[in-house]
Amino acid sequence: MLPRLSPRAASRYFLTGERFGPEEALAYGLVTITADDPSGTVAELLAEFRECSPQGLAESKQLLTRQILEDFERHGADLAAQSARLFGSVDAVRG
Repeated sequence: MLPRLSPRAASRYFLTGERFGPEEALAYGLVTITADDPSGTVAELLAEFRECSPQGLAESKQLLTRQILEDFERHGADLAAQSARLFGSVDAVRG
C-alpha cells in the first residue's frame, strides 16, 4: 500500500515498524472511513453501492486500482522474494 502513504509516513512506519490505529490509518490514506459500528457502516455503504450502475462501479474500480495492480505485476515476485528473505532472517526471527 506504499502508493497510498505519504513518503514521510512510509519512512516512519517502514523504519520503526511501530503499530498504528484506525485514526492514523485514516490520516495516512490507508482507509477511507473508520467506524464504531463496522456492520452498520458496511450496510450503509452497500446500500449506496446497490443504487449505482454495476458497470460504472466495475470501470471505476479498474481505473482506481490500475497503477497498484500494474506495480504488483511488475514487482510482485521480487518483493515476495525479498520479503521471504528478510522476514526469515536471523535478525527478523530474533526481533
